[in-house]
Amino acid sequence: MRLTRPKQLNLTIEPVADYNSTLLALSAALLRNEMTRVHPVEPTPMLERAIFALSSGGATIEISGRTLKVKPFESTPFKYEKPIADYELFKNLLVLAATRAGSRIGLIDDIDTTAQMLILALRRMGAELEFEGGDHPHVEVKRAIDRPIKYHLKRDSAKNVPQLILAMSALEGQSTLHDLFESSRYDYIFKQFLTGFARESTAEPEPEDELERRLKKKSKPEVREYLTIVKVSNAQVAGELEIRLQPDADLVSYLTAALLAHGKGKLTLRSLSTEDITGTPLAQLKRMGAQIEATTIEGEPALVVSDAKVKGRSVKHEQLHDHPDAVGALALAGTRSEGTSVIRSSPFNTEREELRRKNLCELIRSYGIKIAEIEDGMVVEGQREFSESSIVTNHDPVCALAALAAGISLAPSVEIDSLDPLSERWGKSLQDLITPLLQQE
Repeated sequence: MRLTRPKQLNLTIEPVADYNSTLLALSAALLRNEMTRVHPVEPTPMLERAIFALSSGGATIEISGRTLKVKPFESTPFKYEKPIADYELFKNLLVLAATRAGSRIGLIDDIDTTAQMLILALRRMGAELEFEGGDHPHVEVKRAIDRPIKYHLKRDSAKNVPQLILAMSALEGQSTLHDLFESSRYDYIFKQFLTGFARESTAEPEPEDELERRLKKKSKPEVREYLTIVKVSNAQVAGELEIRLQPDADLVSYLTAALLAHGKGKLTLRSLSTEDITGTPLAQLKRMGAQIEATTIEGEPALVVSDAKVKGRSVKHEQLHDHPDAVGALALAGTRSEGTSVIRSSPFNTEREELRRKNLCELIRSYGIKIAEIEDGMVVEGQREFSESSIVTNHDPVCALAALAAGISLAPSVEIDSLDPLSERWGKSLQDLITPLLQQE
């Protein structure tokens, strides 16, 4: 499949929620006894497969337009014994299954260290999990989780925060989670579901006296292993709920990076406000030079991204810990910068995230770009000339998204093995956006 760079890159999109956030909100809705509406979402093939698996617990899940309707009026053990290829679906379904004795779910091919730590945490909560091999490997829940815990995150469990909070929200009593970070991109979802959710800083409160505050600033900086403590109980918001999810920051960041690397045109993001990009990779792209202006379209908020002079920047891992997939977007934007960009994803990445980061580096390097891998990120040098490239995405949706962004911005044309993973994960809206750019041979 050949992708041709347009002379002008003028794109308009109304991004919906990312898949992982949608999956988490859907999982949280299944722990309630009343109707929950989740929006905005898109009925992608990936989401439809997840709905089929999650419906095995007796709930009715429907998609109407860009709204998910969850009716968990019947709570039965989850019975889904097919092999699971989706890593995030497996982790969320495992937590849900652990809340109901008798559940049986299929296994993912490779249960990495992060997933193993989640299993151990569920056992600490009282779950009895029996794993069976053979032709149809699965896990059976002999006993459901039934006791709150105090949990201290470590390197191998740092990416389990949403699943741990999901499990804790199903328990009687209060659980605590000592987190390595100040916040999580998923906090706002739990705040909409639970009155029994709070995140507290472990830092000492600021002194009221001005002199003491000045002396504190001059003293040696406080070193804290755990920056926050999350307190969770199953005190749920009563009644029917309407959950609004934030737009897909990773998708938007790659489209923005494509615009910056292309050098001509604009990107219009409908139904987005400046508050929606706070703490996202798009905020980092703004630091690198992206011009992002707020406007309104038909009375609704919107953002317009236009080309600007890109500057090389250093991005700390704290800023991308929750968005490891966006490291490729910032690297792509850095190819047009004057100088060098150092982009650190996270020293707490899972094995899958690290493999994806390496694949993204190789993809960008195929254009003749000077890019080097470092322990927890990448270093890219800005340049003006790029080589023709033939890209292999390995059927990875994020690599396919990076290939799309690079293909419409760097070289005049590029050969890509397949963009099918884009439709799988982001659906018809993104497919309609890129179809005019494709030339199939």
